[in-house]
Amino acid sequence: MYFFNIVDQPVVSIISLPSTDITEGSNVSIVCKSDANPKVLDLQLFKDGKSVLHTDSDHNSLDMKNFTRSHAGKYKCICRNIIGTGGDEIQLNVLCKCLLPFNYVYGIIPTDII
Repeated sequence: MYFFNIVDQPVVSIISLPSTDITEGSNVSIVCKSDANPKVLDLQLFKDGKSVLHTDSDHNSLDMKNFTRSHAGKYKCICRNIIGTGGDEIQLNVLCKCLLPFNYVYGIIPTDII
């Protein structure tokens, strides 16, 4: 009987929970998932080219509370093992949590604005 030990560089996917379009004030988790043999030695997460997380493969997420416009941008996850490097990226967008006066919701413009 033969056994094969297939080795490969990391295949990486990055996801944002709950989605990529996030309403201001929401909580967001960015998760880097990798499939590699041998296991991933280190993981780096970048936002717009700047490192925001550098760790081993056991901690693979970044949690953000009260998401704001400053959190929006391009996030990239890079994973490395002894065979090579793999990566994936995602764009997070902020949806404005705009509060309008009640009259605006129904298309009524107060006369003092005209």
